[in-house]
Amino acid sequence: MRAETDPHRRVALAWLTALFAIPVPLVAVAVFSRQVARTGNVSHWPWEEYGFFGWWLVPLSLWIAAACAMVRGLPGPVDVPAKVLLALAAVTSLALLYNP
Repeated sequence: MRAETDPHRRVALAWLTALFAIPVPLVAVAVFSRQVARTGNVSHWPWEEYGFFGWWLVPLSLWIAAACAMVRGLPGPVDVPAKVLLALAAVTSLALLYNP
């Protein structure tokens, strides 16, 4: 059954989108902020000081949120919130790959 024909699935995907787009990145930033204050940088390699996922948890959660938003809106075109989440996920991923 597709998301557009099952309102429960659409609601579940909307909640998953909101969960992965807002609280997960905020909690990750809050947890890692003390380490940033101590070390003075944001390590882009997950296995250094920030655990397995490390700062990659932020773009990963945004990619998951964007996927949920896109699946929720199928079979129609990609809506604005999904495009915004895709852009945020791409920007945060590129920011972590930037190594000055």
